[in-house]
This record gives sequence, structure tokens and C-alpha cells, in this order.
Amino acid sequence: MTRVNPPDVTPEPGTVHQSQRRGWRGLAFVFAVVLAATVVPMSSASAASLSKGHGITKAGDVWYGSYRTGSELGYCGDPIAGGATLYAPNANGGASYGAVKTTTTWNPRTTGVGPLSATNVHRLAYVLAANGHTTNNSQAAHVSYAVRTFVTSPGGAKDTGTPYAGDIKSGGKKLVTEAKNFAGPYTIPLSVKAASDAKSASVSAYRPVSAAGKTLTGYPGTLTITGPAVFALTKTRTLAASANGQPVALTSTGDGVVKVSVSYAKLPSTKLHYREPSKSNYQRILISGKTEPASAAGSYTANVPNQPQVITETADQVAAPGTSLTDTLHVSGMEPGSSIVVSSTLYGPFNTRPAAADAPPGDAPKVGTVTTAVTADRAGKATATTEGLKISTSGYYVWFETTAETNENLAWPGKFGQESETTLVKWSPEVSTATSDQRAEPGAELTDTLTVSGLQPGSTASVVSTLYGPFDERPEIADSVPDAAPVVGTVTTEVTAGDDGTVTAVTGALTVTERGYYVWHETIDVTAEQDGWAGKYGEESETTVVPWQPHVTTQTSAQTAQPGAKITDTLAVSGLQPGSTIEVTTSLYGPLTNKPAEADAPPKDAPVVGTLTLTVTADDNGEATVTTEALTVNKPGYYVWHETIAETPEHEGWSAVFGQASETTQVIAPPPPPDKPGTPTTSTPNLPNTGAPATLGMLAAGVGLTAGGGLLLGLRRRFGRTDSGDTDGGSTDDPLGDLRTP
Repeated sequence: MTRVNPPDVTPEPGTVHQSQRRGWRGLAFVFAVVLAATVVPMSSASAASLSKGHGITKAGDVWYGSYRTGSELGYCGDPIAGGATLYAPNANGGASYGAVKTTTTWNPRTTGVGPLSATNVHRLAYVLAANGHTTNNSQAAHVSYAVRTFVTSPGGAKDTGTPYAGDIKSGGKKLVTEAKNFAGPYTIPLSVKAASDAKSASVSAYRPVSAAGKTLTGYPGTLTITGPAVFALTKTRTLAASANGQPVALTSTGDGVVKVSVSYAKLPSTKLHYREPSKSNYQRILISGKTEPASAAGSYTANVPNQPQVITETADQVAAPGTSLTDTLHVSGMEPGSSIVVSSTLYGPFNTRPAAADAPPGDAPKVGTVTTAVTADRAGKATATTEGLKISTSGYYVWFETTAETNENLAWPGKFGQESETTLVKWSPEVSTATSDQRAEPGAELTDTLTVSGLQPGSTASVVSTLYGPFDERPEIADSVPDAAPVVGTVTTEVTAGDDGTVTAVTGALTVTERGYYVWHETIDVTAEQDGWAGKYGEESETTVVPWQPHVTTQTSAQTAQPGAKITDTLAVSGLQPGSTIEVTTSLYGPLTNKPAEADAPPKDAPVVGTLTLTVTADDNGEATVTTEALTVNKPGYYVWHETIAETPEHEGWSAVFGQASETTQVIAPPPPPDKPGTPTTSTPNLPNTGAPATLGMLAAGVGLTAGGGLLLGLRRRFGRTDSGDTDGGSTDDPLGDLRTP
């Protein structure tokens, strides 16, 4: 039975002729019961009806657009032509649709059209694949118009030619024109052309071309190389296909066949994809957005010279200044039997180990260049040693080898900064120091000023400073510190070298408490890049003396003496540098009238009997005892010994307290000798006084008094005055005062 479309069912545009519409209206009442009996069962029988997707409705009920199920968008594939009536996918309750099928032919199920040509199948497939999967309503309407153009005759509904199209007609026609230009089947006329020397090649014509001969530019593709070559621009074997298809250069990397292929994963499908309805009176659905891959390949034979590789080993990883440095060359990859010249340049010195790079820095310092000719054996290998180049400065040195291209061998560009090609001449630090004080007192805090040179620029070093002492003697210069040297303390100073490898710093302080010699000594530990250092021991600039403080205790040989006596002084000297020899100056002052009081120094006008200089040598304890020569004291009075020691580099000066009792001698005049007794006379009887005897007796008495007075006067002059004629301060009222015993 032929089913008639009821008036309330919306058909696919062009599905129902206008005269039929009027017939339906007239028969509405007659078929009411039939309609009720058929619509409800059909609706309940629908398993997966499609809904409208995107598009435009024209004339109130004509749909130009897509139908949707999930994310899939499709278009009616059997619009009416020649009077046949097929329902739209969602009309009259809809129908379920089967799995997606593909086909390279299409015969619309409407009468009067016939099967599409293969060309139009491809064009219809292009419209659906390239433009159909859209969410834009206008675009979807244009696609619907274009689909209708290919599957109906003359491109629209019966007798009218695409009715209701209106303003979507021009868009649909543009899509038809696009399909005629860019529909498949597609070809890729890939061209791979090698250069005349086969060292390079060019790839072109790698974009897909349509059946109409138009190049597709908007689809991504990938160029891939298999074999000994790379793309010159990227040095890789894969490259995105350029949208405009401009030629791509290849660089051969060896001998052999190089295959270049291009592939496109998603070109517009040249086949139709559709779903069949479960009911024969419904249209098939053409699925949009389908793609298919395409690929092509070409090849050429690469024939390039051999690629030598030069690996070198420097003669010394660590070398001393003045070394003549060579490099051992291991060359491989050469044409057997061929010869090349290896150019070896020694760069340096560098302050830090150079990093690996393709080439040396432009401003790299250079020692020199030597060349070495090598000839390959049957395996394409050769080994040789370069001439030597002398290195003299601390730092890193790096060999860098290159070879020029020949007919048989490519050039070798070299690699810079390879570890096997690097030599280190270690930095050799030195420290010169100056102690803060060449001479100091007990309790002084000593520091050492360090001037460090020869360090690796920018590096940090630890300088260990040890203060040795006290010593009894100035240390002699030596290469090392004596094993038993006493230690005051050790301080460590961190120093960072400047760009010239030098730095100045001051150590922490150490306190000296005892007298003697002290000497600084510095060391720097060895590191991977720097030699260790140990200073000379006993350098004068590093030596401080805390001078010894002499002290003299004396004892005069006599506390009292008489004029004309010879006296000495015994000196007990202590506080000396053990084993040292010094001079002690001792002076005997006097005679002084009064016993002097103690004072820091002798009176300026004190008379001096004499001055003696004694050479004194200290024992191991810094002590010595010596007795002066004798000096004569001629006059009565007080005599005082006084000692001084002049300052020396090792000793402080010393001056005794003047007037000490142990150093004082009193010279006392001896008592006068007793008068001689008179000569005894024999008593005789007095003679008669005649006058003369009496006169003679008186004369004799006068002579005796005169002689006694002369004697007294002589004694006073002898003992009562100084050598200069001045009195010694005794009383002038007592003519016998100088003869009294004190």
C-alpha cells in the first residue's frame, strides 16, 4: 500500500509537490481514522530518530541544513525528484539508521535522476568532507543546497529548480564550484632531484593535487627522509610540509639511497559515507566530515665524500709551565688510502675549564698552530702525533683540530672544549707577608698582612697562618718549620682572588706573652686547580721580637775603704737572651761628701773616678756574673757604682737605680800618727844661774812651738781640702775636724 504523507508532517524541502498539498487538505477528514491508526504505531517503532542540526528553514517548512545524531552531522541523500516521496529522517516519527557505509557510486532513490557520475560522486564527497561538518547555520544551508545540486535534476525539486533557496543559492553554488576545482581523486607529484655531486638534493611538488589539477594548500602533511641525508634547514629527518609547497633542500650525510616520502593524514574523502534507514520510505543520510590519507615517495642516490672524524688526546692532562705540549690524533672515517692535513690549534690559557662547543670563542687566546699530514689505512683510519707547542702560563689549554675538504673526504669542523684535548697548568700561589710589628711588648696582639699572588682569577683559597715562638734566637731561614717549634696559635684566612689572581688580606690576631722571637709561617693546601704552597720559614718580614729585659744587681767590693784603696764591683746580670753577649757600662762616681739618696740617675755634676765597659755573655738561663777591674779611690768620701746597658735589637735598655747601698763605698781618712816620744835626758844638778842658760831655754821653747805649729798647718792642708782646693763641706771652725774618726 502506498503511504500518503499527512498534512502535519514536515517533509524534506522539495519532497512534496504543491498540488499534492491541496489534495491532502481536502481528504483530511476522510483519512482521520487511518492517520490515527498509523502514526502512533510508527512513532513507537522508531529506534533512533535524527534531529535537525544546523541550517535554515525557508518558506515556513522547507529545511536547508543538517541532521544530527550525537556529534555526527549528515544531510539527506535522496531528495524528491520525478514524483517519488521519501521522508526526511525525523519526519512522521522518524526511522532508525544502521552503521556507516562507504561507496564510490550513488543512485538517488528518487525517480528521474539516475546514478551520479564518478566525477560527481567525488565532488559530492568533497562538499560533505570539506564543508559539511559545520555548526554555522548559513554554511550548513549552503552545503544542503550543494548536495541537492549533485543528487537531483536539474539541481532542485521537480519542475521548479531548487525552490525556496532564496539567498542561500549563491553560497551553495560557490561550494559546487569549489568541489569542481578541488575534489579528488588526489595525486602527489613528488619530485626529488639530486645535485650533480649528489651531496645535496631538492624536494618539490609535495602538495596534493585535485582531479582538476588544483593544488590543495590547507592540509597539513609531513616530509620524511629515510637514508643518509637530512633537511638542510633543520638538520632533521622529518619536516612539516610547507603550505605553499616551496622546494625543500636536503643535505647528504653519506653514501646510499635516500628516500623522501610525504604523507597527508586527512585529505577530503573521495568516497561517500552514509547510513541506511530501517524503513524504505525514508531517505538515506550522507555523513559529513570524512577524510582519507594520501602519500607519495621519491628517492635519490647520495654519493658524498667520506666524513673523517678526529679524536685527540693531549699529551698531558696536567702539565708544568714550560712543557712542550703535543696532541695525539686518532683519525677515522677517511677514504682508505687517502690523505688529509690536520690543522691543530692550541688555545689558552683560560681562567676556567672551557665548556664544550662547536667552535672556539672568537676572542680565545691562542698559543699556536701546527699541521700534521695523515694517510688512511684500509679501514680508513690513521694515528699521528703533532709537533709540540710550549706552554708557560697557568691556566687551561685546549687543542682544536680541523681538516679541509678533499675529493675523497669531507671537511672535519672539529669540536672545541673536549676533555681529552684539555690540559691544565695549575696555578701556583705565593704569599708574601709582613708582621704587624717587628718589635713588640709582652701582651701585644700580632697580625700578619698577606699578599697572595698566582691564584686562579676569581677563585677562593684558604691561607693557614701559624705563629711560632718564642725562640731564644732569631730563626734562620729554612724550607720547613722545625719539628719542635713552639706554637702560639693558628688562624685561617679566606681570600678571593681578583682578575689578576692577587689579593691582600690581614689575618686574625694572636697574643704574644713571653720574650723572645716569633715568626709567622703560611701554607695553602693543594686543590684540583692550584698547587699547594708553603712559605719559607724564618723570613725577616715575618719575624717579631719581644726584646729581653736585662737586670743588673751589683755588689761593691768594700763598703768602706781608706784613701788609695782599689775597689771593684761584681755584677749579677739576669733577663738576657740566652747565649747572647752584651756590653755593660759601669761608672764609679765620687768622692761625694754625703751618702747619696737613691735616684733614677747620677747627679749631672757628680765626679767620676772612671768608667769601664764589660762584655757579658749569658748562659742558657740568660744570666751572667762578672767583676769589674779595680778603680782607685784616693780621697775620703762616698763612692757609688752605677751600671747601664744600651738598647739592642734583642734587648731593651737598662739603667740601674743610683745610690743603692750595695753599690756604695765610703772612703775614710786614717787617724793621724801619734807623736814620737822625746829623747830621755840625764838629770844633772842645776848650775848657778848666770843669765845665759835661762835665755837659751826660752829660745829652745820657742823653736819647739814653731815646729809644732808648722806640722799642724801641713796636716790641715793635706787632709782638709779637695784636689781643686775647695773644701769638702766639713766645718772650718774645727781645725781637727777632718782628722776625727766618723
